[in-house]
Amino acid sequence: MKLEDACTVFIDGDWIESKDQSNIGIRLIQTGNIGIGEYLEKDNKAKYVSEDTFENLKCTEVFPGDILISRLPEPVGRACIIPYKDERMITAVDCTICRPNEEKVLKEYLCYFMQSTAYYNQLVNSLAGTTRKRISRKNLGKIEIRIPNKSIQTKVITNLDLVTKLIRLKKEELSIYNDLVKSRFIEIFGDPVINDKGWPKDKLKNHADVIVGYPFASSQYTADGLPIVGGYNLMQGFVQWENSKFWPSPEGYEQYLLKDKDIVIAMDRPWVGSGFKIAIIEKADLPAILIQRTACIRCKDIPTQFLYRLLDSAWFADHCQITGSLVPHISNKDILNYEIIVPPLDLQNQFADFVALTDKSKLAVQQSIETLQMLKAKLMQDYFG
Repeated sequence: MKLEDACTVFIDGDWIESKDQSNIGIRLIQTGNIGIGEYLEKDNKAKYVSEDTFENLKCTEVFPGDILISRLPEPVGRACIIPYKDERMITAVDCTICRPNEEKVLKEYLCYFMQSTAYYNQLVNSLAGTTRKRISRKNLGKIEIRIPNKSIQTKVITNLDLVTKLIRLKKEELSIYNDLVKSRFIEIFGDPVINDKGWPKDKLKNHADVIVGYPFASSQYTADGLPIVGGYNLMQGFVQWENSKFWPSPEGYEQYLLKDKDIVIAMDRPWVGSGFKIAIIEKADLPAILIQRTACIRCKDIPTQFLYRLLDSAWFADHCQITGSLVPHISNKDILNYEIIVPPLDLQNQFADFVALTDKSKLAVQQSIETLQMLKAKLMQDYFG
């Protein structure tokens, strides 16, 4: 069955100009609010349109049970379900409203389908050979979906819900470990801005070297070789190695090779959501090489984990004036002139040892997440092809 035939409503959102937006009224859902196969979450920074705007523009209202699909190609066709009705909502032009006909298909089954490889491949194929910046509603509507009877749909939803819940719980466990590290840092060192414990302070350049990556030409990338680390595959706390681009050889670029325990941070648009695109390079990740607009920070006389905590923070963001900038950017000068606290080395090492123990526990949790994600992928393949 085609997607458009499984829905009673299948229409695009509305064009809402910024001058028509306000801080109160009817909530405006935009593509940035849409996760991948998730329920729409509440947003403390949500945008709204007034009642008058809603009436004058004849905007399309969305309701609980509707599925919103992003029409932007990155990442392709992500979708979410509207789960609650404590406020009225409309959606922006880059979203398509999909209201399942539940006589044919259950909304949860449809939303899980939109996480599947079968869905993704059909969307990618529909974009082949085109320069369009948006997925058309017509292409979305022609997506083929296999719809079994409701009893089977319910079993599919139940099994995928269980695995999804376990993954979510494990991710929450990871978050608890991260919060524990932050709490332990404050317990040992206090607030580094207020410096309530009166530690000596010094500029980062006296305790670490900073290397900025090389502008490798994309036309010379290869299918394998040295993974290139940059803003495109740097996430919050890790490098997404599976998305890496490659350089054929380190010859002539040895100074840009990364080392064990290097800290890497994006320099352009480094602040995403509530944190930096920053990570620590481990020995198992090597060899790897650094591209332009990305910085490597290499500690000289302080533990990497201590400096990492000082950099992956609102303190460093304030120093660089990141959160208030229209085009966020970190310069080499920002990093070198960052003033850090310098507690006794034995305390820094004590904190680094604590982080190392915590990382062992986090690794076990991360491995559980990866196993569960593989299980979910196998179920998705079995259910949707």
